[in-house]
Amino acid sequence: MKSAIRNLAACAVASTLVACGGGGGSTPSAASSTTNVVSAATGQGVYTGTLTGGASTAFELLLLENGETWMLYGTPGTSSFLVRGFVQGTAAVATSSFSAASVKDYGTVPPTNGALSGTVSGQTVSGTIAEGGQSVAFTGAVLTGASYDYNTAATLAQVAGNWTLTGLDGTLASVTIATDGTLTGSNAGCLLTGSVKPRASGKSVFDVTVTSGASPCTTPGATSTGFALTYLVNGTALRQLLVAATNAAKTGGIAYFGVR
Repeated sequence: MKSAIRNLAACAVASTLVACGGGGGSTPSAASSTTNVVSAATGQGVYTGTLTGGASTAFELLLLENGETWMLYGTPGTSSFLVRGFVQGTAAVATSSFSAASVKDYGTVPPTNGALSGTVSGQTVSGTIAEGGQSVAFTGAVLTGASYDYNTAATLAQVAGNWTLTGLDGTLASVTIATDGTLTGSNAGCLLTGSVKPRASGKSVFDVTVTSGASPCTTPGATSTGFALTYLVNGTALRQLLVAATNAAKTGGIAYFGVR
């Protein structure tokens, strides 16, 4: 299977990809300060920017305090960020650089193996993702906006309530997040349960667990763990929610995105 990042222009790289013609996407603007970067030594924070060398043109990159690395990729627009896949792995950090020699791209089924490396310089980030002898470059800056600061703890009040989210296969999921973080929902008849909890680090990130129910779920009983981010879309009252998670064996991943 070809890399999802390189082959998204075909619109149907794998059964989990969103078809062409979906809604647009937007992310908060790049930072004019370093408020969302914990330190240059770790690069910890959330970044947004552009991809070159592939069909997807935008990314959001999360570098966590333990080196865990998540990069959502897709298309920018005016109403929400259209996610077409994500790359996940654990990076080794040395001064202002980071590298993950073994990442997986969950924009394909099965996931594609690859490598990711980058450099953090003040408020900016740059680097490459290599898969199957091809590479995609990324450049960007820390994520900011009126409603987002990585160094402010996430709260359940930001995400509690009802959401209609789009999965990587283009299906819609009706999801409810209770005030205690309990998650319930359904996607094309597949029941979903789980939890959404503010990350213990006190940063503006949620830890997420999602478990599929019985048939007609594609993988009955499968549990995926990952993260969620939320913020207001620039210049609007719309709140974006982004969720990505993988199973324990790293053989499959899910992502949901939407606004309300």
